[in-house]
Amino acid sequence: MKRRVLITYPQLMIKITIISIIIHSYLFFNNLDPFIGITLEQQEISNSYAVSDLHRLGWARAVGILEGDVIVSIDDIETSKFPTVIRNMKIEGASTLTVERGYRLLSYRVRYVPDVFLQYFFYLILPTLYFLISLLFAYLNIKRKEHDLSTVLITLTMFVISIAYNASSLEIKLNILAEFLLVTSFLIAPSLFFHFVYEFFKQKQAVWFNWWMVQSLYLFSGITIVFSFFVYDQLDINDLILPAFSISVFWILVQMVNGLTQLSRESDKDTLYGLFYAIGLGVVPYILFYIIPYFVIGEGIIPFEYVNIFVFFIPAGLMYMILTNQLYLLRVQIKKLPYYFIISTFLSAVLTLLHLMLFESSFQFRKEFSLFSYTLMVILGLFFVKKQIEHYFKPQLFVSTNDFQASYYRFSTHLQTHHTRGDVIQSFVREVKEVIPLEHFKILKHQAMLMPDKNSLVLPDRYIPLLDYYGHYRLDVGKLVGRFGLYAIPINNYKGELFVFFFQPKQLLNQDQLNYVSTLVQFVNLALENRTRIEDLLEELEQAKHHENMEWLSRLLFEWSEIERKQLALDLHDTFLQDLIVLKRDLETLRKSKAATSSDYLAIEERLQDVIYDIRETTRHLYPTILDEVGLLEAIKELIEKFELQCNSKLYLTTNIDASFHQSRFMKLLIYRAVQELLANANKHAKASTVKLDIMNKKQGITIDYFDDGVGVDITQQATDDDHHLGLFALNERVKSIKGSFDFKSAIGEGVTIHIYIPYS
Repeated sequence: MKRRVLITYPQLMIKITIISIIIHSYLFFNNLDPFIGITLEQQEISNSYAVSDLHRLGWARAVGILEGDVIVSIDDIETSKFPTVIRNMKIEGASTLTVERGYRLLSYRVRYVPDVFLQYFFYLILPTLYFLISLLFAYLNIKRKEHDLSTVLITLTMFVISIAYNASSLEIKLNILAEFLLVTSFLIAPSLFFHFVYEFFKQKQAVWFNWWMVQSLYLFSGITIVFSFFVYDQLDINDLILPAFSISVFWILVQMVNGLTQLSRESDKDTLYGLFYAIGLGVVPYILFYIIPYFVIGEGIIPFEYVNIFVFFIPAGLMYMILTNQLYLLRVQIKKLPYYFIISTFLSAVLTLLHLMLFESSFQFRKEFSLFSYTLMVILGLFFVKKQIEHYFKPQLFVSTNDFQASYYRFSTHLQTHHTRGDVIQSFVREVKEVIPLEHFKILKHQAMLMPDKNSLVLPDRYIPLLDYYGHYRLDVGKLVGRFGLYAIPINNYKGELFVFFFQPKQLLNQDQLNYVSTLVQFVNLALENRTRIEDLLEELEQAKHHENMEWLSRLLFEWSEIERKQLALDLHDTFLQDLIVLKRDLETLRKSKAATSSDYLAIEERLQDVIYDIRETTRHLYPTILDEVGLLEAIKELIEKFELQCNSKLYLTTNIDASFHQSRFMKLLIYRAVQELLANANKHAKASTVKLDIMNKKQGITIDYFDDGVGVDITQQATDDDHHLGLFALNERVKSIKGSFDFKSAIGEGVTIHIYIPYS
């Protein structure tokens, strides 16, 4: 019995890529000869062949051949016997021409001349550029760790569109194989894309149309392709494939619009919107400006060479969706400068091309290259100006009144960089002001948990009605009180001082706004309480450092912290278990209900998947089971991979640790935590472009050498700023607890250098 050979999706994409490279190589090398662009008509009296039309981008027009010129011979044979003349009454693929004009015979050698640069730009450079973008797209998909059928289909779709683009440039030169490739790829591309949409949303359990619709579109495309070859000699091929292509695209766009009305999750809608715009901008202009006018007035409003440029919106849209993780999760690092440079180059090329088409009659390399260069520099400069404007004004530019969810996210992001009590409170006030229009506000410190008396504190007279109404009322942190359009809410109780936020909005608050303020205050109080605990812990640790023989305590603290992490992971499991119990009850209710639908079960399945994902991510972060699963080296590589996804620093790892590294779990855990803390510190504080990490396994122990070229730190002030580097402080104590060494060197503007030695015994 023969063994069935299975092929993986990455292997399939590699084979598709190789086949595409072969096809494009054929199209490229056959497209190097100039497009001649001569149409002939046979003279009835003299039985000769005269030029009846010259293509606007053709070689013949560029070298001065005129309409009415008589073609005496082509490649030293009679004009009537040349293959393309016999089949199409056109001249293509020739090397030499002999032309009769009046009483003179003129000889021409068909070769590249500077005046046909636009021809090569449209028929060779742009199609080749599109293919290179398709190769980059395929590379990004192959590099992904997760692969499925939708990945293969979108990669194949990109290559098929690229083949159609390249084949259309060679088809006008009457190449038979190019005509076959054009018809096949042009008609099958919509079906492949529609199949991709089906598989992509099927995997997300959000598909809104049936499989038979995909099959029907494949069948329609296949029948049209076969029929077009049967009527090849009787009908202009454009009269058949252009309507069929338009029908397929229209059907796909209708289904996508239908999907936008049926999808429930916003993330799915955002993805579908992106696909809709990418395909719409790439294909709809081709239909509106070329296909429809072709059948109405006999030619396109915009020549097909120009309208083909819109097809670049397809890869541009898909690449943007990949880079922003709307389509697939990208596993490679994209730095800002190359990203800006690529976008700027594309825009500069488009603007230069438009200038050439609209304002120049001939191509002048020096002039156009200068325009391209200046445009590139201006656009690059605008990108970086935009970046700086966003950096300083983003909180103001992107605030939406009553957008509570965005405010929560923005405030939690600010907490990562605000380390003082005043910074946290100021950030809270700014958020409230941006989301709820305020007439007035004030933060007061109060020594008791009761509403202050109107005579005991300096408050504007506007708050007197509120103070009178709630006189001697007990205040609770996070509980908002309000009357007469005036409100007060305690923020935090710090060492006997109560911080109270008084404010007067421009309008009475509704229930959603009241809940928002109370929730935000809970965030503030939690952040300030945690800071107080950290300050107390640092003070206790600092006191413990001055006692002798305290190494056992540091090691005990480390082991205790790891036990606590493990226990916390178990507790979280128990917490998530409650969610699973609720889901089970909901399932039982649905099972007993006669009105249950498939959408109800899908909703529960989505909730279950969310719980599973949260459990995995939380437990992995708190207790690195990956050490037991794949070993120390792979665990460190995963840390590095996450680091490169989270920041723009380039990390270089050097290590001699391999899969055969055998040490105690305590030792592996200490090395893992050391690397984890070094990378976390680099991500939060370093602002480095380059990070180097050397991990060496030596006879007596492990050495870890870390270097970055970031902003550095003033060591003389480090002692007063330990809260910025609490993790490094804890790491220092851990290493010293096992007789290791921790050397920290840095200066402002000179980066950070850390040497760690961890002995085995």
